[in-house]
Amino acid sequence: MSSSKRSESPNRLPRDQRWIVVVFFLMLAFPFFGVFPYIGVLMNPNENTRTYMTIAIVDHKTFQLDAVVGRFGWVNDMASRRGKDGIPHSYSVKGPLNSFMAVPVYWLQTKWAAWRKNPSPPVTAPPEKRTEWFEKTTWVLRFFTVQLPCYLFLIWFERYLRGHSKDTALRLIAVAAAGVGTNYLGYAHMFVSHSLFAVAAFVGFGMAERELREKPDARERSRWAAFASGMGIAAATGFEYHGFFMSFILAVFGLVVFYRPTRLLAYGLGAAIPMGLVAFYQWKAFGSPLTPGHKFVENAQWASEHARGLYGVIVPTWKAIGALSFDPGYGFFGMSPYMLFGLFSIGLVLVSPLGRGRAATVQRTSTLVWMFAMMALWFAMAGAIEWRAGWTLGARRAGAAPPFFAMGALVFFERLSQRWPSLRGAFRGVSLGTALVGVVSLGVVGIFFNTLPEDLSRPFREFTLPYIRIGGVPHHNAQLLGFKGTSFWYFVAAMTILAPVVAALGGRDLSRPVFDESSSKTTSGAKRTWWALAAALPVAIAAGYPAMHVPKTATPYALDYWSQVWQPPRRDRIAVLMSEVAKNPCATHYIADCQAIIRMPALAQYTRTTATVPQASCKRGLLREWFP
Repeated sequence: MSSSKRSESPNRLPRDQRWIVVVFFLMLAFPFFGVFPYIGVLMNPNENTRTYMTIAIVDHKTFQLDAVVGRFGWVNDMASRRGKDGIPHSYSVKGPLNSFMAVPVYWLQTKWAAWRKNPSPPVTAPPEKRTEWFEKTTWVLRFFTVQLPCYLFLIWFERYLRGHSKDTALRLIAVAAAGVGTNYLGYAHMFVSHSLFAVAAFVGFGMAERELREKPDARERSRWAAFASGMGIAAATGFEYHGFFMSFILAVFGLVVFYRPTRLLAYGLGAAIPMGLVAFYQWKAFGSPLTPGHKFVENAQWASEHARGLYGVIVPTWKAIGALSFDPGYGFFGMSPYMLFGLFSIGLVLVSPLGRGRAATVQRTSTLVWMFAMMALWFAMAGAIEWRAGWTLGARRAGAAPPFFAMGALVFFERLSQRWPSLRGAFRGVSLGTALVGVVSLGVVGIFFNTLPEDLSRPFREFTLPYIRIGGVPHHNAQLLGFKGTSFWYFVAAMTILAPVVAALGGRDLSRPVFDESSSKTTSGAKRTWWALAAALPVAIAAGYPAMHVPKTATPYALDYWSQVWQPPRRDRIAVLMSEVAKNPCATHYIADCQAIIRMPALAQYTRTTATVPQASCKRGLLREWFP
């Protein structure tokens, strides 16, 4: 009996399609858990202020960062407020939920380290000991409080999307487009809240939307779903203050869905937890539960900016909206063209939704809700005086957007596929091709390094690709098992790119004939598979051209600074070749080639003058030139 019930579950996949989902998520595990992009000397304020707050709570039983700054060094993005003792004290200016989430993890780390007789170093410890501790702490907090929740969310997201499409291939491509085709992946590799912002916001929306869609009778809607929805929507603002307007719209939607008294109570209790934590922090740090740290920001320029409008948010300009949306170097849609179909889906759903009757009404309603929520997010993001947001990977403040637009894009392709089923393979190809652009322009960059200066016009072409060619890749977690080379990072990058490809070609429905009612013809599965393959490549080339093409007017970005600070040092092809010069005189020319690749022409020219053999006598194969 129980077996029969399981087989009738609307979200349970046929046996011969489950394998592709398992393989897909096993492949995604590598980009989420396989690398550790970290350059400690940058003292990243976006990450370190959050880490400092967690350390202060556990080690010093306070929200004040003074003692932590004394141990590990000053960082930007702090607030300063005079305490009762008359002395100014430093606090984190970021949304505090990141730091609160990490408290039990860091507490366990300190206990484990003490048991291993390697406790948290005091301010009097040698600098290298403190540096080592902070790097390990960053790894632990990233892994357990950001990477793991963000990965698990994608597994939940795929199951949630089964209610919007039964096409396994289209659904998995949507998950890949959101998870590794936007900056979601890059910011999952930092102890920051931008990807957790997406998790919280979409779980809050999704739990309410699913209950509304699946349970017409409000009395049957789950109290647990109401609790989770309230917590997620409130937590979105607790992670990112500028998510307040978006959270307000989603909160109204949740109130309408969970209006029954017991569900409303659960909804309120869920929301009260993150709201209470934020209010408690602001009261203790800044004197009022309703005052964020932006009022006391330490940086003088930012202080003057935050004094304008609503803590630095004013009426957005069209320039900011357009650039954050469509710029091919940092715009949300410009770097992830798959997400444009989510934008197109809004009009399609309002005119021709999936299903009829109540199902159509629910889909129209939920689409309007997430549309207005995204408009509110864009208003806050583009309305910030510092709308470019400094050193970023893509549109950093649009962190909540990927799952919403990915869901919309999936609905768009599913609706077209239902209308023209014989073209389903072609729609899969278009879906895959546009998703791959984001995977390369943001996903591969994200597992390489996730905080890039504003003067990079095309991050992959100008920054990541040159270093990939010379083997200058970041830390990876295979180092923990003793593998010190660079090959594992390339394997992780391959898994990142191949995951959506495998998703597009997998599943039983690709091999089945399909009857197209509009043309009264049957299309074979083989032809549909060919369409998916044939369409993906030209679509990827066309859609990816803006994000990959460096304009002739762009000033070439110099990479010499990164060569000096890169971690781990001396593991790239230049370092390897330097050890071969004595045995292989041609190595000098190969070193010069590598220096030219990373745009250090003067140094490359000087290196070539030190060679003891002419360049013409040294031959180099293609594989040796591209890979270490």
